[in-house]
Amino acid sequence: MIIDSYENIILKRPWVSLLFILVLIGFFSVYIPQFRLDASADSLVLENDPALQYYRTIRAAYGSDDYLIITVKPHGSLFSDDSLKALEQLTQKLLKLERVKSVFSLLDAPLVKSPPVTLSEFERGARTLRTQGLDKKQAEKELQSNPLYRELLISRDGKISALQVNFKLNNEYFRLLKQREKLRAVRLKRSLTTQEKIQLRSLSKEFEQENKRLQQQFSEDIAKVRGILQESKLSADIHLAGVPMIVADSVVAIKYDLSRFGVGVLCFMIVILIVVFRKPRWVILPMMTCFATGILMIGLLGFLHWPITIVSSNFISLLLIITLSFTVHLVVRYRELHALSPDATQLMLVRNMVFSKFKPSFYTAITTMVAFASLLFSDIRPVIDFGWMMVMGISIAFLMTFTLFPATLMFLKPGKLVQRRNITGAITRFIAYIIKRYTKYVIIVAILLAILGMIGLSRLSVENRFLDYFKSSTDIYQGMLLIDQKFGGTTPLDVIIDAPDSFKESQAKLKAELEDEEHEELGEAGITATSYWFKREKFKDIDSIHAFLDQLPQTGKVLSISSTMTMIDTLDKDKRLEGFYLSVMYKRLSPEIKTMLFDPYMSNDGNQLRFAIRVFESDPTLKREELIQQIKTQLTDQFGLKKN
Repeated sequence: MIIDSYENIILKRPWVSLLFILVLIGFFSVYIPQFRLDASADSLVLENDPALQYYRTIRAAYGSDDYLIITVKPHGSLFSDDSLKALEQLTQKLLKLERVKSVFSLLDAPLVKSPPVTLSEFERGARTLRTQGLDKKQAEKELQSNPLYRELLISRDGKISALQVNFKLNNEYFRLLKQREKLRAVRLKRSLTTQEKIQLRSLSKEFEQENKRLQQQFSEDIAKVRGILQESKLSADIHLAGVPMIVADSVVAIKYDLSRFGVGVLCFMIVILIVVFRKPRWVILPMMTCFATGILMIGLLGFLHWPITIVSSNFISLLLIITLSFTVHLVVRYRELHALSPDATQLMLVRNMVFSKFKPSFYTAITTMVAFASLLFSDIRPVIDFGWMMVMGISIAFLMTFTLFPATLMFLKPGKLVQRRNITGAITRFIAYIIKRYTKYVIIVAILLAILGMIGLSRLSVENRFLDYFKSSTDIYQGMLLIDQKFGGTTPLDVIIDAPDSFKESQAKLKAELEDEEHEELGEAGITATSYWFKREKFKDIDSIHAFLDQLPQTGKVLSISSTMTMIDTLDKDKRLEGFYLSVMYKRLSPEIKTMLFDPYMSNDGNQLRFAIRVFESDPTLKREELIQQIKTQLTDQFGLKKN
């Protein structure tokens, strides 16, 4: 029944199946413009991933990582009037960009020793390089020696400065994200109502569009920043880096790889078909099947709003190769049948070709799909997506091979049989001769290769270095390498330490028991009364943790509240701020100083610490998983902290 239907529709009425395929291709072609690339965090992790949710919470509390780092190496002295003027001009140009919120550089760094200031003077506001009458020699010495600024705003050798360009937060993006994640969390606990399902679909679509728009906006912003930097390169060597740049350049790299690798694969396939079969029909038909499969798959991904990532970027090339392998089997079988029966009709040849190759091709397709389906059990989002894409793609390739290819072939005549040298036959006969003639040696070589493979397998390690994604000639590689070597590392790594749960519970209980007036009095006592960490007796522990993180060979620059307090303690060395006076000092600090020196490293209530670490990305011995595990183990074993 099925065989008769297939023969009647595909082989005896090929125009019907071709018309249906053309309509199908036309339908999905409409969605090709919606096919997109995505390198955002949302495309790289699983839905409701707790690590991503915690990361977003921390990012909301301590500031976004949506910033760019610009390194500037003037042709003259970094602290000359011309260099500082050029730095100021560059800052003002960047601030004129619509989405730039602020630019932090050497010009904004608070100075406490140029000349020395008292704590009272520091509380009212600090001097900077913009302050009139400042001693630049003292300022230069302070900036180079201050552990807070060295390898953050200025390189260790004092020749290169760095600017941090902060972008405005996209409130609409975070609003949609928060609402979507809230509904997803509800879905984990119970079934959503019909209205909630509709709302979730609507929010997901809106968030996807906003995420796409935001990525496009970042690409445009980076292009504008690069235009400004190009104008300043006459007086300085300038490089650009940062997470938004990595994301934008990754998308550009994916597009470049898709076009370059895709064209390369197509050219290779065409050349192979020409060399092996030497007949136009055996080049055109397989390539037509490959193109149809590619268009359908790309259109389907656009229809499903399913972006590809850096992991799945070359799946199209892989799919084309698999499709070609199916069609080549049919071509070879057709030629064999034609050689055996030169007088057979086209219907007989095509029918025998399809029926003799359907089962082996089906088993090949199924086993390959199962192999890619094993990726679905991964905990890595882009790997799972890649598995689904290949499963769907191979299904489409199989269907196109046994519909489009034979239906189109039915419009052609068998043609004259031309006897040519069988290249593949010659190769296989040579291999068979080697195996038969030198059987023992072949087995020995195979065993040796297996042993070498096992040895190599035991030494195999997985590490993900952003530097390896880009060529050494690219701007992003040079910028990241310069920051890595001169500014204490590239890749950010945050260590978050909370106050013990018992302390939080006791504080909550105390507040609940106090009367309103007493509660206000407690609030007036300041942060030291409610904080677990912001106390003089805790600074010793904080300093020890900071020193431990700083001495790790893979870590570069480490910043924390310890860095800030070390700087403040130098203001009045004869005074040691304790208890109430420590709280008063914190309360009197200007908002600008708090934003710069305290907010990035400690929560407002003083019950959570953030150690901002930068990891040496260019370190060949870097093993991120081992580093993270080492930090967790030491913090729990050596410092008695509890692991969350």
